[in-house]
Amino acid sequence: MSEIITDKLTGKTSAGDVTITDANNTTTMSLQDTVVKTLFGYDQTVPEIDMSMNISSMGDDAQGKHSANFTTNMSAVTSVSLSAIHSYTDPANSTQGIGQQELGTVNTSQLKGYTAYNTSYYDCYHVYGQQWGDLA
Repeated sequence: MSEIITDKLTGKTSAGDVTITDANNTTTMSLQDTVVKTLFGYDQTVPEIDMSMNISSMGDDAQGKHSANFTTNMSAVTSVSLSAIHSYTDPANSTQGIGQQELGTVNTSQLKGYTAYNTSYYDCYHVYGQQWGDLA
């Protein structure tokens, strides 16, 4: 196996144009498109940001509802968001760990989300979110 050690990758055609190919040599994609642009871990019960990247602040919007404000805006509202596992109690048990979580792009500077079980909203100890897309 080969190893490349570098501090910087620059595209041959243009600076931001670096293409990667999958292991089967069948699919190529832009390296820039595969890099997450925002990331956060949030405790709604405190409320407190546990960890973040490109997040300037989190908003405690209501019981079980939150917003993430970007340090650097996205270029479009069509970027892809992903929310992750959560727990209503600490430590979580199997019943309380089941529920709905939604995270969506509101505008180019903010994500909004919620955590719920059945029709009730709950503050959770562990809420995680990521977003991909182009930065403005």
